[in-house]
Amino acid sequence: MSILLNMFLSMLMMFIFFSPILLISKYFYGLSHKFLIFLICYLNIISVGGLYFRQDIYTDYGWTGVKDFDFTFASLLKFYFPLFIFLVLLIFCTGLLNFLISLFSKKKILLYKKNIYNLIKLIRGINLFYGKENINVSGFMFLLSTIQLVASLIMFFTGKGILGIVPDSIFPFKVIGISYFVSKMFVPLLISLLFIKSRCGNALIIYIFIIAVISGAAQLSRSTFLITILIPYLVVLLSDNKKFLKIILTILVLYGIFHIGSARELIHEGRDSLGMLDISLYYNDWYFLFFESLINIFDFSFWKLSLNNIFAILGRVSSAQGIILSNQFDLNAIGGPLEQFKGIIFHRFQTFDADAFNKEWFGVTLPPGYAAGGDILSKIITFWFHGKMYFLFTTIYIAIWCKVIDFLCSKILITKELGCIFFNFLSTVILLIWIGSSAFYIYFLTLLFGIIFFKKKYKLAVK
Repeated sequence: MSILLNMFLSMLMMFIFFSPILLISKYFYGLSHKFLIFLICYLNIISVGGLYFRQDIYTDYGWTGVKDFDFTFASLLKFYFPLFIFLVLLIFCTGLLNFLISLFSKKKILLYKKNIYNLIKLIRGINLFYGKENINVSGFMFLLSTIQLVASLIMFFTGKGILGIVPDSIFPFKVIGISYFVSKMFVPLLISLLFIKSRCGNALIIYIFIIAVISGAAQLSRSTFLITILIPYLVVLLSDNKKFLKIILTILVLYGIFHIGSARELIHEGRDSLGMLDISLYYNDWYFLFFESLINIFDFSFWKLSLNNIFAILGRVSSAQGIILSNQFDLNAIGGPLEQFKGIIFHRFQTFDADAFNKEWFGVTLPPGYAAGGDILSKIITFWFHGKMYFLFTTIYIAIWCKVIDFLCSKILITKELGCIFFNFLSTVILLIWIGSSAFYIYFLTLLFGIIFFKKKYKLAVK
């Protein structure tokens, strides 16, 4: 009982802590910064709840390390203070950018003046299934999903481009690179655009979700799965009808996350000391694991693990553990703030020693194939203690990206305002989880291509 009480009290405390930020941000023009602040605040509220719910599993060092954190609420607020300052500064930078932009353009998009809750009302007021354009692209979307499946299976059966697996040789970009681009970027974004634009039957929606599960399992990547189904799932979830479909898709989402995690454990266990393995030895086990995961749905442990998986995924975006560790991280011990800032611009500019970074981050090194720890927010917090100039520069940089997202998504003019809203949200999620990576830049180049491809003659309402 005390665990549950601490969980709810910690979440309530964090909600009160973030409330002024959420309240102030809605008065500033734009959508992306509102989505970003909304995500950061509520993800951390949930993550803090998960931290206290699973308090017993945390140790001083390792995957569950929190070092010297004592789990008192006073310490928690102290550790979250730099994040609060970052959000205040982000709002200020947004206002400053809005002012500078207004000097060159007086045009205001009415949609960008709305807050998150008004956007949800607006979305629910649109018939998300029958208010779309009456065009039939079902065959094309079936084809796109099949292409995603083929591209992902190419990566799996060659054993290259799989998350956490170090390839045994330099592989040609023409084969694996294009497969990665097609399966993780091009097809998911095109499916999302077409899903918003046209009417889709239940069979097509379920097919898209099933293929996304297989593709994610082939790459051992939950992000491949989630980026494919995020917009279709949100459209279904926010609609006033399709209640049975909502249940089916929710189960598929939980199954997909659970199964991809199981597939990752299965494959990663066979890696050698260099992070390599012969993937051909796992073809049959990988295939039969789909059915084993399906059977697990009827076991109580599946639903318990699903809750842990949700906490883990939210933690990848922004985790309470990461916030706590970043407050105790000596950035100067592994290269200094400039190296960290270069990595936020583009990961390959950064020259950190991964083992030294992880040793300083949570006290252990990681096997080959794993990236250095820490999400973007935890990295920003390290600047608060070891380079406040870079703290300011990073905040400005992210605020600029929010304005870029607003500009790009204002061009996605499909199904009234749905295209703009949903892709603004998706792009903001990508900003939060992939900033600085190759995937981040590939995503926005793909989005730009999609905007050009779907260019429309009508415009959003302006004032």
